Amino acid sequence: MRFPLSDEDRNEMERYQLRSSCVHCFFYVQAEKRCAHEWPSEQQAQWPLSDASEMSLCKEFELA
Repeated sequence: MRFPLSDEDRNEMERYQLRSSCVHCFFYVQAEKRCAHEWPSEQQAQWPLSDASEMSLCKEFELA
């Protein structure tokens, strides 16, 4: 799921230390730098999102 980011979104992510990147997900295989479910992670690779104009969320994201 992709959606645009506003300045308010980026401020809240920083203020509340919100995480949504694959590297923060329980299903991310760090040693192989990939999703255990083999979902593409290119859109999720950018973190922090301070300069991003949009973000992408995975429906299977589980905070590790």
